[in-house]
Amino acid sequence: VWLTVEVSGTIDRDDIQRALERSILLARCVPDEVIPVVAGMRCPEEVREGALRTGVWVVEDGQVFAPTSQEANR
Repeated sequence: VWLTVEVSGTIDRDDIQRALERSILLARCVPDEVIPVVAGMRCPEEVREGALRTGVWVVEDGQVFAPTSQEANR
């Protein structure tokens, strides 16, 4: 498994987009699963919900939020 991680003090929608784009690019190069992740000290709730809906994992101040399998398949 590979992770593409976008790190920012405050996570925003651009961070989510970059993590997704990088995961798509890396998935073209490796045969393994690639998981997009955003990490930071703060993540507004609506941004976190958007990330999870698009299959992006969120690490906020050490707390991990994983998309459900249903969310990741959207």
